[in-house]
Amino acid sequence: MKIKLSHRIFISILKFLSNTWRLKVLGQLPEKPAIIVFWHGFMLPVWKLFSDFEPFGVVSKSHDGAILSSFLEKIGFRLIRGSSATGGKEVIEEMTGIAGQNYLLITPDGARGPIYKLKPGAFVVSQRTGTPIHICCVQISSKIIFKKSWDKFAFPLPFAKIRFSFSEPLYLPKEADRETVTEIILSTEKKMNNMYCLK
Repeated sequence: MKIKLSHRIFISILKFLSNTWRLKVLGQLPEKPAIIVFWHGFMLPVWKLFSDFEPFGVVSKSHDGAILSSFLEKIGFRLIRGSSATGGKEVIEEMTGIAGQNYLLITPDGARGPIYKLKPGAFVVSQRTGTPIHICCVQISSKIIFKKSWDKFAFPLPFAKIRFSFSEPLYLPKEADRETVTEIILSTEKKMNNMYCLK
């Protein structure tokens, strides 16, 4: 999809602004390989944090996804395009093929919601590959929240202090049945919302 000039200018401005953010990891960054999950509305700081590691990211095929993809490619990401709604099976297969190589970043309530609800894709890939899942929690000192967007999108202001914390690794046993995996997803969703103070 061709990106308009106005969007290219926006991407350049976003790249410049993201360089002013003051990022700090509380504790340790997860070891590679790992599947990193975080809510869609908090995605920009997480993309920025991992950009030095040539990670993989999953981005939808929508128009907004095309703009985001251009930004992510500029800061060093390798991308899988698609979501559970568009090309779900193929996307899962692609993720399974690369999950054990590096960081794989996924917004599990994307690309269209519902907000703060975990979709199973990351867990399917984790179970197939043995790659651990880590929740990434984001705290932003100063931001604009787009309250009318489905994901309550948070845009960090210039020079914002952004803090990241990570859960312990979650491993899904390969022998776990569907009921067990569903229970793990629900408990992880609750833990994730508690970490973000979204009770």
